[in-house]
Amino acid sequence: MAATLVMSMVMLPARWLGLLGTQPPRRITDRLLAASGRGNSTPELARRVGTALVHLATGAAFGALFGLARVVTPRRVPAAVVGPAYGAGVWSAAYVVTAPAVELFPPPWKDRPARPQVMLVAHLVYGFVTAALFDRAIEATASGGSRPR
Repeated sequence: MAATLVMSMVMLPARWLGLLGTQPPRRITDRLLAASGRGNSTPELARRVGTALVHLATGAAFGALFGLARVVTPRRVPAAVVGPAYGAGVWSAAYVVTAPAVELFPPPWKDRPARPQVMLVAHLVYGFVTAALFDRAIEATASGGSRPR
């Protein structure tokens, strides 16, 4: 979840500048509430909490998937390479395939200007942080505890 929080920090300036519009976790939350029949009656604070939970859960799930893949593959490729590559893969799966397929967002080439680029950079950062933290945890575990600083 730490990588998701760092990713969110990367996106903040773009959000403040109005480059992002409504983000996927919010749209997912709104759709779930509408499907449950509670769409109009849900307070804004509850929507924001739901949105944050959707984002953190998604980040945790993709982080766990990375961890599984990293454990079963050779670790010769450094985190600085494999992490951003993974982040680009997550971005592609989410924004090129899944979001358009479920009509959450248009494909990147039809989306609003700047959102695809900002989201790609944010996912590259997410991937890097995920890989770096995972590799550090593996190294600490292999050395029998925490590494000296």
